[in-house]
Amino acid sequence: MTALARFLIRLTCLLGLGSFVRANSGLSLDGIPNCAISCVLENISYSFCAPTNQTCLCHDTVLEAYVQACVMSNCTVKEMLAARNSTQTTCGASPAQHENFMHWFRAVFFALPTIFVVFRIANKSMKLSTWGWDDATIVIAYSIEPGRAEISGL
Repeated sequence: MTALARFLIRLTCLLGLGSFVRANSGLSLDGIPNCAISCVLENISYSFCAPTNQTCLCHDTVLEAYVQACVMSNCTVKEMLAARNSTQTTCGASPAQHENFMHWFRAVFFALPTIFVVFRIANKSMKLSTWGWDDATIVIAYSIEPGRAEISGL
C-alpha cells in the first residue's frame, strides 16, 4: 500500500468520523481543508463502513480510492499535507522518523569538504602552491560552518 493510499485512508477516517459525529464527540475539524472534507462527504456512500466506525474507515480501501482521486484533483499540495497530518494522527499512525538518515547524510556532507580542505591546506603547507585569498576564504568559511550548523539545529 502506497503512502498516498495510507494517507487517504486516514483522511477518510478523520473526515468521515468528524463530519457525521461532530456534534456528539466534539471532534475538531480545525486544520482540515474544506476541499478534503467535501471529498469525503461526496464519496462516503462508496464505503461499506458506518460513518461513526473510525477503525473501519481507517482501513476502507474502497472509499480511499474515491477520496484519493477527489483530493488530488480538488486540493492543493499544502491542503493535502494538512489533511494527511490530521488523519494520520487520528488513525494512530506514527510519524516517519528520518533522524538516522539525516545524521548519516550530514556526516557525509561534512566529511567530503573536510577531506578537500585538509588536502588543500596540506598542499599549501608543503609549498606546492602559494597561499591566496581564496584559501583564506575557504578556511574562514569552513571554520564557521560547524558552529552555524549547531546553532541552526542541523
